[in-house]
Amino acid sequence: MNKYRHLATPYLIWMLILTLLPILIMVVLSFLSIKGFDLSTASFSLAAFSKTFNREYFIAFTNSLKLAGLATLFCVLEG
Repeated sequence: MNKYRHLATPYLIWMLILTLLPILIMVVLSFLSIKGFDLSTASFSLAAFSKTFNREYFIAFTNSLKLAGLATLFCVLEG
């Protein structure tokens, strides 16, 4: 099995690019405050995280978790 290990390298590279790069971009963008689509106005900000403690966002987050749990449960039962 080890003689075919080199064949997995391109797939590993693509997997890293297509999974880690979008996650890294999301993390960077979550700490930026940008006005419109003008990247020259970008500045470091924690404003997006301060909104997470509002009641409306918390309710939406818990509803999302409930729906995700139900969908997972239905998929497991169906599978």
